[in-house]
Amino acid sequence: MSIWLDEHEHTYPKVESDIEVDHLIVGAGITGITLAYLLSKKGKSVTLIDANRLMNGTTGHTTAKITAQHALIYDEFKSNIGKSNARIHYEGAVDAAKHIESTIQELAIDCDYEKKDAILYATSDRYVQKLEQEEKAYDALNIPYEHAQIDMLSSKKALKMANQAEMHPTKYLSALVQEITRAGGTIYEDTVAVNINHGEQTVVETSNGNQITCSNVYICTHFPFYEAVIFIFPDLPLNAPT
Repeated sequence: MSIWLDEHEHTYPKVESDIEVDHLIVGAGITGITLAYLLSKKGKSVTLIDANRLMNGTTGHTTAKITAQHALIYDEFKSNIGKSNARIHYEGAVDAAKHIESTIQELAIDCDYEKKDAILYATSDRYVQKLEQEEKAYDALNIPYEHAQIDMLSSKKALKMANQAEMHPTKYLSALVQEITRAGGTIYEDTVAVNINHGEQTVVETSNGNQITCSNVYICTHFPFYEAVIFIFPDLPLNAPT
């Protein structure tokens, strides 16, 4: 069950024959739809496919918060991937939030967007210790935060990231989908990609035996369907692939 998916009423056909496209994006959650929108905005010819319906996976069952604060991650990141990479993760989350806000403003999207504070809190001594370690990581990574008190939850310690946000995700993404189709992009649902063959041309195979020949393919699925060694993510919107 999802309270967000009722807002997405459009349905799209599935791929039922071999087709040729330019930029093929596999996976139509927030990542795939955002990428399709950015490429379309740059005048690229885009095709978006999903194994189910648009936004029906993680995106359609999200908490709908837009924040750089995701549980106790920064202490773990600092320990496992180093301060520099942990800081990059934080900055990426901040930039993504700014992109969402600016897109909402640019397209005048009515998606219940609202600024909210994000708060991590502990109600036991064990989690107070964990939160103290997270606070040290915030300090080491120069992540701004405030201490907070939540009396009704009997919190013993709380860390607040101010000026985060929330929104209705499918209202937001439905507006991007409209922009994609308005720019000439094509969308297919119920189309399961199972493999990629590289040769003179790149060919994505589907579960029903059809082939999608493309110039560029982007995997934006929750789990990769193709065992590639290297994943390359374009630095959009600044440097879109040709």
